[in-house]
Amino acid sequence: MLPFHITIGKTREAPHTEPPSGHAAPPERVEMPVKNGTRSGAFFVSSGGSNTHANPDSVRSRSTPTDTASNWPRSYALGNLPAEYRSSSTPGVMIAENGGEFIVNGDHGYPVSTDATTGQHVVYDANNPASPTYSVTKSASGGWTIDTRLPGAHAAESAELPSRYASRSKDALKEDSRHLGIYLDDIGQQYLRDKGKNFPARHDATHQTWRIVQPDNPAKPGIPVNRNDDGSWSMTRDVGLPGGGDTRSQRFSELTNRKRSLESEIAHSQGRSYELQQRYDAAKFRFQAVKRSITQLAANERGLAKEMQLHFEAVQYEREMLDLEREREAEVSKYNYAKLGLHAVEQELASLNLSNWNPQTW
Repeated sequence: MLPFHITIGKTREAPHTEPPSGHAAPPERVEMPVKNGTRSGAFFVSSGGSNTHANPDSVRSRSTPTDTASNWPRSYALGNLPAEYRSSSTPGVMIAENGGEFIVNGDHGYPVSTDATTGQHVVYDANNPASPTYSVTKSASGGWTIDTRLPGAHAAESAELPSRYASRSKDALKEDSRHLGIYLDDIGQQYLRDKGKNFPARHDATHQTWRIVQPDNPAKPGIPVNRNDDGSWSMTRDVGLPGGGDTRSQRFSELTNRKRSLESEIAHSQGRSYELQQRYDAAKFRFQAVKRSITQLAANERGLAKEMQLHFEAVQYEREMLDLEREREAEVSKYNYAKLGLHAVEQELASLNLSNWNPQTW
């Protein structure tokens, strides 16, 4: 095998745009590989005189340039970095040609997947699925850090909800009469409240738990939480995978079910919006007819009692139109939010690509 060399260009931060108030941010656009020299901050892998492949993220860990971190499981590392890959919607996570995700630490690549329990990325041994997985997170310096403690070692950690998951929306919330401790915004998005902060949430029917949703990626599993006796909320790790399925196939199943649910929600919102628009148009037609009658009566300078009655009817129709318009706008917001979620789900399903997944091809 010919040796490969790595060249790192200067990175440039993309401008940050806040999402609209009360709405989840749309998924990041997935970039495809570009040729050498066409994009700053590219990560290049070349082999002899063959063509080079570029990635839009600077994926090599700057915090450990020579892989000096001794706690990384070197036996989990890929034998070679994939020749073809692209960036995922998560910064620093790459998608290989066969659909597998990986990250780069120092001079080595490590396969990663999303833990369905915590929503975090974990490093795993592609050649030995029974081996333990280890969670990885982006450090402040831009590199990756790994937690190699055995399962159960997190019990002493704080179970407080991470503030980065809290909503920035200042919109008023109302209590959800169907679920204790859950609140709703104007478009029906569910929230839970803890220590004065509101966290977007959804119910995980498969595991019978609530999960707080990642604001920047609502398709991710989210973090499972429990409601305490005092009304506060805390993270929990007591959520397993039913049936003993592997994380990757289980995640595929969850995403498929979520996709069906979102598609059903989109169809319902479309139908409801159409119905409300029809009712609005009918009310507007009646309102305009009444206004014309009022104008005619005023021109004839007679029928004062009838004119007063028509004025009253006009006010009623106008109120009905306003109520219908507000309800229709709420349905449109639900539709748009569901479309964003569906887009994120479809992106992650495409990245999983189980039909091409084979750990032996790394």
